[in-house]
Amino acid sequence: MLELELTDCRESESHALESNQNLQAELLGNSIKTLDDPQDDKLLQQNVENEDIQKLNTKLNFAKLEVGQLRSALDAAEVRYQEEYIRSTLQIRGVYEQVEHIKEKSCQREVELEEKLKKMKADIDELRANLMDKETEKRNIFEENEGLNLNIDKNRSDERES
Repeated sequence: MLELELTDCRESESHALESNQNLQAELLGNSIKTLDDPQDDKLLQQNVENEDIQKLNTKLNFAKLEVGQLRSALDAAEVRYQEEYIRSTLQIRGVYEQVEHIKEKSCQREVELEEKLKKMKADIDELRANLMDKETEKRNIFEENEGLNLNIDKNRSDERES
């Protein structure tokens, strides 16, 4: 939007300068005409020339005023454009910084979670090993218990027989 406004101001300034040049050329042309036409009434010619010069001077002054206003508008539009550009650049930079911060936190969190996962896997492996040891111990105790029960039963049967 600011770029469009800036372009419009530049076009208007260009038209005003062109109009200014046309008025100066017309003024110069009228002056030359009066020099080329010596047969006309000199007083009438001077009045017409003076009126033409006044009209052209008035138009020239208005054109100069319009050029000044357009330049001011152009300067103001350029300032607004620059301010908007700086603001948007800072905003984009801030967003990039936030994204980088979030990436850093995410990577940090990922490392932490991987460490926890490794620890939990190690704990699970340790618990499985302990479970297997306990099952082996239980089996050994069960087998020993069966052997002792057999011995008890054998001793009882031997006691009965004797």
